[in-house]
Amino acid sequence: MAETARRKYALADYTVELRGRGWYFGRQYDPPAKYRGPYKSIASVTLMIARQLRREVERRDRAAIDRDVTTSKNDTAATS
Repeated sequence: MAETARRKYALADYTVELRGRGWYFGRQYDPPAKYRGPYKSIASVTLMIARQLRREVERRDRAAIDRDVTTSKNDTAATS
């Protein structure tokens, strides 16, 4: 895939909840028992969500690049 190629990713939804001990977050459909936390502030919990989202984009982008490189190699081999 060319470096200038457009890549777009839809990212997961998260739920944030304030409990007695602090802020917790998890995926939208996860049971509350699987939520991560506690975090002291909204800033801390949203930073953790941002880190999770960054990892997700990086993982998907690596997979897309690997898939395109493999496809490109197969196309080159087929035309040789």
